[in-house]
Amino acid sequence: MGKLSLAVLVAFATLGCNGDKQPGTTDAPATDPDALDPDAVVGTDSSPVDASIDGVAAATTQTMTIGTAGGTLDVEGATVVIPAGALASGVSITLTKTTETAPFGSMASAVYLLSPAGQTFLAPVAFTLHLSAPPPNGYGIVWSKLGIATPTTINDFEFRPITLSGSDVSTTNTHFSKVFGAFLIFA
Repeated sequence: MGKLSLAVLVAFATLGCNGDKQPGTTDAPATDPDALDPDAVVGTDSSPVDASIDGVAAATTQTMTIGTAGGTLDVEGATVVIPAGALASGVSITLTKTTETAPFGSMASAVYLLSPAGQTFLAPVAFTLHLSAPPPNGYGIVWSKLGIATPTTINDFEFRPITLSGSDVSTTNTHFSKVFGAFLIFA
């Protein structure tokens, strides 16, 4: 199912659960021009936010409830694809591009949070970084290990095998945590 189809499906499901309240509206009177949000999309939020997730300032976030049919989340510079069958039931999934600096490596990308942290999947999910140019040899995706609450050192992360397609760098994993791309040299 495509991103648009999934968003439309989520919109209809959410509309059916909200009684008379329409997507993109508030409880303010209809005559109030600030009461309507013409850019509202039910089930997702990909606008810049001033909030934080686990104390980390968020630059761009998208959240969507994804179930057994799978789904895709996109934020500036990255995409997460959850395949059909990876989840046994609906889970609120969030992809956040943070303003956090990568804890190590050179030519590091932004740090992305995949939430809920520690979420495990029945099938691997794909994470793709969309770089501005093809990366050099030795560039990879670094994913924090399952069970590490606050990953800070290189031992808290794993260097994931990647697939290159032009300037896109992809990998898979079966859990959510912090992810970033970096050029690493192993001695």
